[in-house]
Amino acid sequence: VHVVTDEQGTFHPKVLLAAKGKERRAILGSSNFTAGGFSQNTELNVLLDGTASDAAFRELERVILVYWERSEPISRDVLDV
Repeated sequence: VHVVTDEQGTFHPKVLLAAKGKERRAILGSSNFTAGGFSQNTELNVLLDGTASDAAFRELERVILVYWERSEPISRDVLDV
């Protein structure tokens, strides 16, 4: 798990990306991946289903890589904030 530190706001996207061979599936949305996020709160999530060659998945994987390169592993300091 990595975290992106952003001095100008909160980095808050929720993305779950699954890959099996060329198949791709992703959930993108506002809810935290918790019981409350999926049962008590009013949230919006979208399920994408397709292949690695689909433009949406190519862009999603590119954006995740950009953020991964800007991020740092979670540390005790981050958790204590």
